[in-house]
Amino acid sequence: MKKVLLTMLLVFIVFVSEGQTVSPYQLSTSWAFGSGGRMEFSGDFPSSSVGVTSTMGTNNAVSPETSTAIAYRSKTRALYTNTLHMFNNNPLTGGTWLNLIYNMQTNNICSGSAAGGGVLFPDPVRNSTNDAFYMINANDLTGGSCQNKGLNRTRYIGLTLPVFDATHGIVNVDTDANNGEGIAVGADRSGGYWLAGHTKDNTNTFRIWHYTATGITGPVVYDMLPNFTASALGQSYIKFSPCNDKIAFTGANWVVIYNFDNINGTIGSLIWGSNVGVSSGDGLEFSPDGDRIYWSGNNTNVDWHDITSNTNGTTGSKSWTMQLGLDGNIYASPGTSTSLTRFDNANNAPTVNSVTINGGGSVYRGLTNLAWLSPNLPILTAIGTGVCNNYDFTFAFKNYYNTNVSIKSTEATIDFNDGSPIINNPTFPLQHTFPTTGGPYIVTYTFKDLFCDQVWKDTAVVIVTCPSPIELIDFIGFNIGNKNQLYWSTKIETDFNYFILEKSNNGKDFYKVDTIHSKGNNSNYGYLDNANSQSYYRLKIVDNDGTYVYSNTIVLNYDNYEDISIYPNPSKTNFTINSVDSFDINVYTVDGKLIYSKDDSTNLIIGDEYETGTYMLKIKTKNKFVTKKIIKQQ
Repeated sequence: MKKVLLTMLLVFIVFVSEGQTVSPYQLSTSWAFGSGGRMEFSGDFPSSSVGVTSTMGTNNAVSPETSTAIAYRSKTRALYTNTLHMFNNNPLTGGTWLNLIYNMQTNNICSGSAAGGGVLFPDPVRNSTNDAFYMINANDLTGGSCQNKGLNRTRYIGLTLPVFDATHGIVNVDTDANNGEGIAVGADRSGGYWLAGHTKDNTNTFRIWHYTATGITGPVVYDMLPNFTASALGQSYIKFSPCNDKIAFTGANWVVIYNFDNINGTIGSLIWGSNVGVSSGDGLEFSPDGDRIYWSGNNTNVDWHDITSNTNGTTGSKSWTMQLGLDGNIYASPGTSTSLTRFDNANNAPTVNSVTINGGGSVYRGLTNLAWLSPNLPILTAIGTGVCNNYDFTFAFKNYYNTNVSIKSTEATIDFNDGSPIINNPTFPLQHTFPTTGGPYIVTYTFKDLFCDQVWKDTAVVIVTCPSPIELIDFIGFNIGNKNQLYWSTKIETDFNYFILEKSNNGKDFYKVDTIHSKGNNSNYGYLDNANSQSYYRLKIVDNDGTYVYSNTIVLNYDNYEDISIYPNPSKTNFTINSVDSFDINVYTVDGKLIYSKDDSTNLIIGDEYETGTYMLKIKTKNKFVTKKIIKQQ
């Protein structure tokens, strides 16, 4: 059998990060906040450097309460917002924040403080181009005027400088005016995102939406305990933990933390909750390890609770909103100020430091609120080895900004789903030989990341296509009472040895019937076999070197179907066919040659141009194939 180079091949790409352990989930490398404030995390996480500027420009709203930002995967293009005004810019080319691309105040979303929460995240449908983002804006009606109540969604597209997607327009995600300002976005483990919202009454109700490459679903409503003793008002916050396996809420005097299943998007059991006495939740953030929660109210003290030790404490510093940085520190907005508060060592005993905003830009309350970005998945490549059923496998696991993510190599498996043993702790690159036909084979690589200790799976479909040693013209069969007559013919037989006729009663489990050796090019073959109520047949075509492929599978039913009759039979020329169902007819010679076809007709004419003798009729009704024998007289 001639070997050919496959053009399609499954490849997993694996990178094991060197140095410090990196989370699969990532935050934006660019921040925007306050009145003219911007901060850039440059370099690869976690060894980031921080540069602070105030070049957003004069078009932004004064003293915003909420800001959000996102940078493109290349880190060279960014899209920012201060909730009421959207800006675009390429900071690494020296651009300034003067590109106002959308004004929410003049486009019927909201004005004033009624525009509360905001968050930006990629559109999973365009993951491969990475050029589209969603903006979710929460309008809680606590101030200003809103024509669109609840949550609103806008979309922005462009690789050079993002622009407002007028085709998408403004979409009311949830028109319920009972939504609070708190919204958050977490990542699932397959390239999608979870959007979380919360009511502003005392019912402690979450709403969860799912954004994936196939569309948007939700909301799914979760009525949680405890019920709050006061209204949550509009001022509230939601945060996902760095591993996206916990979700926290603050508002209505309470801080609550729940388990979160980021594969299915379900909120689980209460981890910790307390009436902390802060009427409006303005600040909320997890520590880098996700085991400690920090909170604050209207510029009140930033306090914390440690989940592992079940202890509480305070930082001694006042703040409004908070956001975890890419350097592992928590940044907080101390109000109308030209500096940020930074909590170092946030996993343990935090120390308080100050970060000055260059150029005098103001932070105010609206420090950026960021989405957790999904890993850069999947990454598949195709490389052939030169043999039709051999595949080389490599695997890559990177976060959103293409930083290598460490995995637990001792807890990894790869299953080729072709009957071969599962390989534990595989070493890449890895080569595997599949059967020369069959499939599709769903290859599954399962592993855990080192940072979050979460199970990940990557799958792809492999279809092996090896060339056949023969050119098979047809493979057909007829049922004749308690016998099945099979015919097949070939045009070219190159380096071919023999056929193995295989049979099955269920279409799955085949067994050998007989071996039929090669006759050479342009040959006809036949085989008479005992009939079952239903019989499946296929040919195993074996090459001289022992490799093989399979033919198509045909199915024959035992002919006891009495609702079809033919008369007169025998006949010189005309045959009449009666059937309760409509049907099509194929007429064959006894050696399997098709001589005549007719659609849905009760009259069959075998004219003088055909020899006298026996012919086989294959009649196809809407339910089955039926074979009948007719005799043409002289």
